[in-house]
Amino acid sequence: MACKSCHSDTQRLFPSEIAVHFPSGLDTLNKGQILIFPRLLVCLNCGFTEFLFPEADLRQLNDWDSCERQSRDKTSNSISQNG
Repeated sequence: MACKSCHSDTQRLFPSEIAVHFPSGLDTLNKGQILIFPRLLVCLNCGFTEFLFPEADLRQLNDWDSCERQSRDKTSNSISQNG
């Protein structure tokens, strides 16, 4: 399979580890992170890289996102009721 960027055939798979944080700002830094272990498909010619999260890790991200949204909704409702 050729690189989607430069069309080179010099792509290789590499194991990786990615720490995913929620992008909500400084107030979420203490909420931890999720470690994901995707394989990276790297073009050794131009550096273009692709990866897919494994299905189990994607489920974990969805669960974490749902919990975060519910927490924000409760905080928002509490502020609006008390404000």
